[in-house]
Amino acid sequence: MTRETAMGDGAAVRPQSSVRAARDEDLPAVLRLLEQLGYEAESPRVAPVWKTLLADPQYNILVAVADDEVLGLITMRVHLCSAYAVVR
Repeated sequence: MTRETAMGDGAAVRPQSSVRAARDEDLPAVLRLLEQLGYEAESPRVAPVWKTLLADPQYNILVAVADDEVLGLITMRVHLCSAYAVVR
């Protein structure tokens, strides 16, 4: 499947794409992408986990979008820790 659309003069134009934070309504598209990678996406646990991850400030889920279609995603977990030393 290509994201290009043919123009009348034979040229091809790619739709404008962007990256944004994932939203709750992105879940069906994200599940389709994960199924393409071989993950089981029909589990009843998926929707509650998705909502939990979206609400967790340590997790970031970004989606690549073009023409209101989710084309890809990346997930990141930010773990902040304090490094310290005791000097005597």
